[in-house]
Amino acid sequence: MLLVLLGLAFGLIMEVVIESLLTRLLFVVLAAAVGFWALNNVNADIGPRRPIPEVSSTSSTEIKKEQVQLEDVQLSQSGFGAYTLSGNVSNDSNSRLTIIDFQITLKDCRGSNCRIVGQEDTSASVDVPPQQMRAFGSAAISFNDLPDVGPARRRSYSYIITSLRGRPDTDRQHQANATAGIAVVSDR
Repeated sequence: MLLVLLGLAFGLIMEVVIESLLTRLLFVVLAAAVGFWALNNVNADIGPRRPIPEVSSTSSTEIKKEQVQLEDVQLSQSGFGAYTLSGNVSNDSNSRLTIIDFQITLKDCRGSNCRIVGQEDTSASVDVPPQQMRAFGSAAISFNDLPDVGPARRRSYSYIITSLRGRPDTDRQHQANATAGIAVVSDR
């Protein structure tokens, strides 16, 4: 009888332990799946986005790098280990600036000796009329496998503009036509 009672008690304890382990395992797997999904969708989950203006190949306008000025540019951590590049952009061209493409380089430095630890491409969707300035913020950037910055090191970054896209400034053309007394029929 004692053996039967010990067997039942052992069976009950094992059922509780196994059920507890299965519950914990299920929780860990579910948490890992949610974390994996969040990391893969970090670009979609960071803040409101400005719509990317449609640019067709027939209406695309070249804007030269010399016609764009960037000010107060900073690289900031934006959550989930991602970064964003932000600042102000001045458009000195005669076209409306719509997209700025960047290459961002992260470096770890010890004294004057710097080593590249990350390099990624990103873009910022903007709507900057000719001869005006607007704020910009890039899409989220993930630098994978960044080493820890030790106490004797500092992290620095640099960026270059890789391309600029724009479109004709139809608002400006409409204003010029109105000033000249030309009637324009628009399909907008």
